[in-house]
Amino acid sequence: MDIMQIILLAVIVIITVFLIIWKIYKDGLRKTVIDLIVRVEETLEDNEEKFNTVVMGILSKLPFPFNVFITTSSIEKFVQKIFDEVKVALDYTKKQ
Repeated sequence: MDIMQIILLAVIVIITVFLIIWKIYKDGLRKTVIDLIVRVEETLEDNEEKFNTVVMGILSKLPFPFNVFITTSSIEKFVQKIFDEVKVALDYTKKQ
């Protein structure tokens, strides 16, 4: 094996490990995002403030290497996706 093959193999392994860890964190963060969304829905009025509070809450829960590599826009998309999924339940709760 020459040096280029070793470097390529190392890069592939690092990317694979990162993607696996990201998948685990993403699935684990889902519950946290839902909890934060429910909490801010109960306490805050401004939608932009609610959204920013949830995004900052998630960023603060990420450990060091992840909060450097994962962009704020990625977290925003993730939070928005989860919010869209639970919005029906939140609207139903408010009507009661």
